[in-house]
Amino acid sequence: MPATSYTPKFEEPVKDTSIRHVSEYMAPKVIAFSPEMNMYDAIQILLKNKIAGGPVVDKNGKMLGVLSENDCLRLLTLETYHSMPNHEVQHYMSTNVRTIDSDASVVDAAEKFRKEGLRRLPVLHNGILVGQISRRDCLRAIIDQKHQQERELGGK
Repeated sequence: MPATSYTPKFEEPVKDTSIRHVSEYMAPKVIAFSPEMNMYDAIQILLKNKIAGGPVVDKNGKMLGVLSENDCLRLLTLETYHSMPNHEVQHYMSTNVRTIDSDASVVDAAEKFRKEGLRRLPVLHNGILVGQISRRDCLRAIIDQKHQQERELGGK
């Protein structure tokens, strides 16, 4: 039997009041860097913690950018061809950063992950970094939603 394509037809949007917020699934502890931190120290932190990057925040927790492995590789390429005396994170970090608000829904986060190909998003509350949410966190929300539906249906 050949496979067929099926597109469900929805007459009215489903209003689900049980949709959870990003703040319920985010990781509240995030390894962050200061803009003045030495790049070599930042790279050591990335390697030690086996992470691909982290947010850069000022002393008040305001998000300034993100330092990624790719940003760090710029240090190697620039050092090879130029003598770059300044090795502070602020000179290498990316400043065009996508974020999400802590009271956005996990559905909003999932849409950003899907549409923009992101793996994680810094979570802000009033411009201050309060955590990070990943695609895996959204997967946990799917399973939680399924379990909740099963409980409401009496375990069917």
